[in-house]
Amino acid sequence: MPTFATRLCALVVPAVMALCSLPALAAPTLHVTGGILTGAKGVAVGGDLYDVEFKDGTCVDLFNGCDGADDFIFDSASTAGEALAALLVTVFVDSGLGNFDIDPSKTAGCSDYAVCRVRMPLAVITAGDELQAVRLENWRNNNEDFVSGAYTISFGLDSSSVGASTWAVWTRSADVPEPSTLVLLALAGVSLLAGGRRRHAAAPGQR
Repeated sequence: MPTFATRLCALVVPAVMALCSLPALAAPTLHVTGGILTGAKGVAVGGDLYDVEFKDGTCVDLFNGCDGADDFIFDSASTAGEALAALLVTVFVDSGLGNFDIDPSKTAGCSDYAVCRVRMPLAVITAGDELQAVRLENWRNNNEDFVSGAYTISFGLDSSSVGASTWAVWTRSADVPEPSTLVLLALAGVSLLAGGRRRHAAAPGQR
């Protein structure tokens, strides 16, 4: 007669194998209006999903007054840089929706044919005076694309007056995947199996 462990393994192993065959997170959904890239939904950054919009204006206009750390989704140069790098790889791409990599002027807020600079504020250095920010530069020549480290910009910078500049405004995505039923089943099965083995090992007079 099959043991408890054998029966449990017969249940758990197929679940784990099915789990391992699940596809990776889907690519972001690009938002395109009139041929212009206005943002994207479901950008993966650090294992979480975020939505982003490309907008013109000032930090005060776009980031809840731009007067505190909680106004910015990413508040360190490393995580902000990771977010911008994700944009370069998964959002500023050429596809049937448009040539958003080789034509920077196809991004909302950028009218310059040569480059689009997408800025993200991280912190207020001096209220009403200076901001710490990072930026990506998406050039028509792909070899020149890059993500900057932290640098200082004017608090009052208005990208509306700069043809090669726009802001990335991030929010947490509402489409965070729920844990798979297979994940829960596999974890529960492994836990039960481990518990059964411990009880078996601790039972007196059994080998």
